[in-house]
Amino acid sequence: MNLSHILSPALAATLIASASLVTAQDSRDISGMLQYRERIALPDDAQIIIELRGWQDALIGETSFGSDGRQGPLPFTVQSPARLAARLRAGILTDGQPRWISDPVEIAAGDAPVDLGPILLRAFDPLLFASTYHCGTQDIRIGIQNDQAVMQADGQRYVLVETVTASGAKYVAEQDPTTYFWSKGAEAMVSLQGQELPTCTLVPPAPASYGAQGNEPGWTLTIRDGQITLVTGYGEHHRSAPLPPIELRGDAYVMMLEDPDLDIMVQQNLCHDSATGMPYPDRLTLTSDDGTLSGCGGDPRDLIRGGDWTVVTVAGSETDAQHAPTLQLGSDDRIAGSAGCNRYSAAFTLGGESLSIGPAVTALMACAPEVMSGERTFLDALSTVTRFDIDAATGMLQLIGAQDQVVITARR
Repeated sequence: MNLSHILSPALAATLIASASLVTAQDSRDISGMLQYRERIALPDDAQIIIELRGWQDALIGETSFGSDGRQGPLPFTVQSPARLAARLRAGILTDGQPRWISDPVEIAAGDAPVDLGPILLRAFDPLLFASTYHCGTQDIRIGIQNDQAVMQADGQRYVLVETVTASGAKYVAEQDPTTYFWSKGAEAMVSLQGQELPTCTLVPPAPASYGAQGNEPGWTLTIRDGQITLVTGYGEHHRSAPLPPIELRGDAYVMMLEDPDLDIMVQQNLCHDSATGMPYPDRLTLTSDDGTLSGCGGDPRDLIRGGDWTVVTVAGSETDAQHAPTLQLGSDDRIAGSAGCNRYSAAFTLGGESLSIGPAVTALMACAPEVMSGERTFLDALSTVTRFDIDAATGMLQLIGAQDQVVITARR
């Protein structure tokens, strides 16, 4: 079961019946405490569900248990494969329906047990997992949970209940039969208080894709829309197949293709492209009767974005700990933080072998002269960056400028 897509009670049964994915000798404990703000007593039959997911959303750990009359906070422990990064999500179901759910919690790779502390659950909202439809010039969002639906349109929120219909699935507002959503596959008919919208078409979610590549000989691998495509021999040979099951083999994810046999091993270890030097989050090994291919995969952005980096050195000199600049690289390809005195932001561009940072926009607050001098030095160094690297031993971020000189180092 995937807690990111809780939409039916059958999913809960799938988790409860499934077996453990890891064994004690190659696992570590992930523990925490589930909390929720609502002052509502849990029924005795409430089910608590914890999931751990890894590379390509593969389920790598799970547990479930009944509340047995207990109220929050609720302690839990789930086993995770050692040395693997994971993403945890938790939920509480009552009467087989999701009632509370957590945001994803990222867990870094490692061997030691992890105590996440309190994890706040919020009331489950079908709109969190809604689909979007284009209805002429208007968009509506619809989230469905069993025999109910929540529709959002024109800033209004409508709660609908399923009704019997000859075709498709129709949901109607209880107090207003002129407000409805009538799904017919990728199209739908929508009426808002008697005003019928043009035929609505489903907006497909942006497909998540994964890419990897290697050199000498050149090859590329792409995972997209449930298909895996491998191109080898510098584009001479193409092979596509449905994405096979993802298995765990030690600290590696393994996919096995047939006809001809090919094993694809993915390890979430820092990898440098042999041609460009660009760092990547994953190391891949492709093994077949024809030999072994090696390369790197994933998005280099994943190595640097998310969370704050604290600058340790600028132009070879250590920063003042009290006024150390910070870096935060966002998913919108912008970098922001404190320059030591003022907040700043700038766009960044990550190419096949380069990282460039555009002009920074800063606030105009004045600080002590030595702090302002350090800020100027930092912003000047930031503008000279041409690429980045991660120190494999320390995990430090290295921003590199002309003549391959490290101009900024930072730590999380």
